[in-house]
Amino acid sequence: MNLCRKRSWWTVCIYILAVLINRSVAADNPAFVARHGLTSSAYQTLYNQLAQQSYRLLYITGYTAYSQEKFAVYFEKSSGPPQICRHGLTSSQYQQAFNDAAAQGYSLVLVNGYTDTNGLDKYVAIWEKPAGNVAPLEARHGMTGGQYQSEVDSWISKGYRLKHVSGYAINNQARYAAIFEKVSGAPAQVARHGLTAAQYQTVFNTQTSAGYVLVLISGYTVNGVDYYAAIFEKKASDPWIARHGMSSKAYQGEFTNNYYQGYRLKVICGYSKNNVDLYAAIWDNPNMKGTDLSLIDSQIQTYMNKNPIPGLSIAITRQERLVFAKGYGYADQETGEKVHPDHLFRIASVSKPMTGIAVMKLIEQGKFSLTSKVFGASGLLGTTYGTKPYGQRVLNITVRHLLEHTSGFSNDGGDPMFMNTNLNQKDLISWVLDNRTPKNVPGTTYEYLNFGYTLLGRIIEKVSAQTYELFLRNQIFNNAPQTSKMLIGGDTLADKKTNEVTYYPSSAYNLLMRRMDAHGGWIARPIDLVGIMAKVDGFSFKTDILSSGTITTMWTGSSANAGYGKGWILDSSYRGHNGAMSGTIAFLVRRNDGLSYAFTVNTRPTNDSFAFQLKGTMDTIVSSVNAWPAYDLF
Repeated sequence: MNLCRKRSWWTVCIYILAVLINRSVAADNPAFVARHGLTSSAYQTLYNQLAQQSYRLLYITGYTAYSQEKFAVYFEKSSGPPQICRHGLTSSQYQQAFNDAAAQGYSLVLVNGYTDTNGLDKYVAIWEKPAGNVAPLEARHGMTGGQYQSEVDSWISKGYRLKHVSGYAINNQARYAAIFEKVSGAPAQVARHGLTAAQYQTVFNTQTSAGYVLVLISGYTVNGVDYYAAIFEKKASDPWIARHGMSSKAYQGEFTNNYYQGYRLKVICGYSKNNVDLYAAIWDNPNMKGTDLSLIDSQIQTYMNKNPIPGLSIAITRQERLVFAKGYGYADQETGEKVHPDHLFRIASVSKPMTGIAVMKLIEQGKFSLTSKVFGASGLLGTTYGTKPYGQRVLNITVRHLLEHTSGFSNDGGDPMFMNTNLNQKDLISWVLDNRTPKNVPGTTYEYLNFGYTLLGRIIEKVSAQTYELFLRNQIFNNAPQTSKMLIGGDTLADKKTNEVTYYPSSAYNLLMRRMDAHGGWIARPIDLVGIMAKVDGFSFKTDILSSGTITTMWTGSSANAGYGKGWILDSSYRGHNGAMSGTIAFLVRRNDGLSYAFTVNTRPTNDSFAFQLKGTMDTIVSSVNAWPAYDLF
């Protein structure tokens, strides 16, 4: 056992602040940076960069994975006492660093041990130089389990409490490092160590049921078995979440999911099992009430329980600020990958408002007008498509008619966009023009028509000299308040994009997504959808990419259907659009009260095949939450 005091082992007290200045995460949400899987040099580079930007290191752990020392870290841009931060220290180097820091008036606030590639112990540590009143501190490292328990018992009997513990291994023998501090009026505390994963979960359940909060977790491996040390305190707290045994990918997903709910990382412990990295972490939420978080989860879970939903994702804005997003269930049932807000979903006909926005933007740019003819020698698409002369009804079709589903074409005989799957997009358009004539006079009758939006996609390509996808990505989505991830999806399972979910049933992969581009081909995060909504919603909190007059026109219904505008469902309480096809339902909603939301699902439930039931659930949520955060997560 190593005592972090004078090497002669005579008694000396080191001190820390009773209340750490600016260490707690406040509701003003200072900027932070979290990274994991960093090499020593990558960590040092990051540290140097962030230190110059006034970030402070609040947590660090070392671990060995894939036969290389790695580091997981958490920085926050906040004020506080001066720091000394060291990593990759041997036991003797750590002891020397401890002595040197103490001589300069610095106090140890964190030490984590880990096993290096040779099976020996290494250390990472943070010291701070306090000012004002201080509390006595004692630190130990290299303790066996028995020595650690004896130290805990001894210092508790002297009025100290366990501030920090780290488990690790030396030559496949468990060791512990700990910090004890003497403070008065502290809450009741329970500490455990040497727990297997199952034992830890049992202790966790017992202590949390008794009103205790997990304030620290340390994962470590001895002889191929992962063990855990933990500290619980009985106190009131903000909402909090703890996870352990996470793979790197699972940790990243959990981090993303928690971030968009207002949680902030408090503890991150990297460790390894069989040379593969694992993570345990604690987050707390200073931004949302636990009752509101529970309400959201309860409403969504009730919906999922009523419907066989693999996974879904939601995003909510208030006054054009992203205030909440979360994934539920599974992105892939076979692999067990959980949904998080960065997962991409097919959005089906929610693609239509995107096309409508692009068309209205081109009209603003003077490229054409709502009354521009589509076909014929003077039409926007000329005579590019079809082999037969156009009839008068075809020649009379305008851009407005396509946007409003009043072109006169009908789905009698089947929706052509889901027929003739052997034809490419150009040949399919030609086939429709050659084999179907408009059933109604253009402008007189509303009939929802995917084919019309496919034509709008070709108009966008013709006048912009870009592909439909690139024009929207470059000219529309890049104006959203965040970096949009939206793409035209692939047809097959093998064509899945990075972070795209899997769709159920497998028949979803019979759809020709690229052929459907402008009417149903986009994949997106709900965050992307509310992001673009924030730029065309007519609210005044952020600058729109369309003029108010254009937005009014876009949201004006036709004489044939006052409830549908130029790519948008129009209701007395909202503007939006739903989407539904095999493997997918989705909805984008802009409410009149300044709240907007989007959701996506990776199946099409039988009892909610057009997504209005889930829309009702979301309306209940956004109307019932008592207080949304003031931040903007875009």
